[in-house]
Amino acid sequence: MVGVGQSSKPPTMNLPLGFAGLYWEQPKKRGKCVKWLSAKNNPALVKQAALLPSRFIPSCDQAGLPRPEILERLANFPYPLEHELFVAYEGDEPIASFMLQLSPEKEVGYVGLVALHPDPRHASALNEAWLQAEDWFRNRGVRQVHGPLTFSTWFPYRFRKDEHALKLAWEPASPPIDRERFLAWGFQDYKHYNSTCIQGIDNHYQRTLKDFEKSQAAGYVYRALSHETLEQDIVIMHQLVMDTFRDNYLFTPLSLEAFKQIYVPNMKHVDLEMSCLVYDPAGKPVSFHFMFQDDRRLVFKTACVLEECRGQGLTNGTVHFGVRAAKNRGGIDQLVIALIFQGNKSGHWATYGEAAWIHEYVLMAKELA
Repeated sequence: MVGVGQSSKPPTMNLPLGFAGLYWEQPKKRGKCVKWLSAKNNPALVKQAALLPSRFIPSCDQAGLPRPEILERLANFPYPLEHELFVAYEGDEPIASFMLQLSPEKEVGYVGLVALHPDPRHASALNEAWLQAEDWFRNRGVRQVHGPLTFSTWFPYRFRKDEHALKLAWEPASPPIDRERFLAWGFQDYKHYNSTCIQGIDNHYQRTLKDFEKSQAAGYVYRALSHETLEQDIVIMHQLVMDTFRDNYLFTPLSLEAFKQIYVPNMKHVDLEMSCLVYDPAGKPVSFHFMFQDDRRLVFKTACVLEECRGQGLTNGTVHFGVRAAKNRGGIDQLVIALIFQGNKSGHWATYGEAAWIHEYVLMAKELA
């Protein structure tokens, strides 16, 4: 999840930007070449939309792409506000899909599950398809559109912005050309995020040791997550997240069943010994930190502490717990502070060493005239 964001809205920017020597012009008028089909009550069209990203996104950018069956589940998820999945065709060729949604925030809409045909010969038809999407929003009183975003930060969102060659499975899967098209359609970068890879793990181990030992002396107990206790642990984690993230930007409550669908499949495929739950002296769970190994990297993914226990060094304690487990395991010599909202306090961990690389991501926004 992300930190608390600002609510200021971006000004409109209408700058067509180039990609690979080609220029994507802003849509100016409508033609009659695009078919715009709703997937509502049309399972076959949902299935087709779920297959489009793997067709359209270059293989070099697919590391974080959810499988088609996951995208299909996301398309069919019972979102609480009005939403509609569309597939656009030029002739008989599918060229785009968009999930259009209303937001809990008045006059704001989201565009997610975006798939855009990479062939520049379809550029005019893609522009026309986007104009159809804008009509859908305007007809529902939307004045600002955010994207790519599928209802909340629990689901796929953001574009990758930097040009570093490394692509990782836990990052947004988005080719640079898609962000170029959003810019050409009048979107601007709105919210900024980053992942920072730190070379070496000893500095984090030493700098968090004091808080770890202090919290233990105060009676807090750290316990590693495990696959054997995952069914019980996920219930605790769900409650902690619902209690601690409610003021975060774009946070929306999520049922326990939906939370399980998001976390459990991923957690079953990673070693959990570096992740932990923290209990207060009375035995109440008050914190957790989900970390995992990705090749030679220890990735810091999700951390939270109940408000009444903040200031006790527990987050640093969970970092120490994970880094200590990584040192014992061996073969890990980098840390990644992953997908942090710009300005989030967790970003201070990125100052504990030399950055091997930094990846940048953006959520974009457009004002509708």
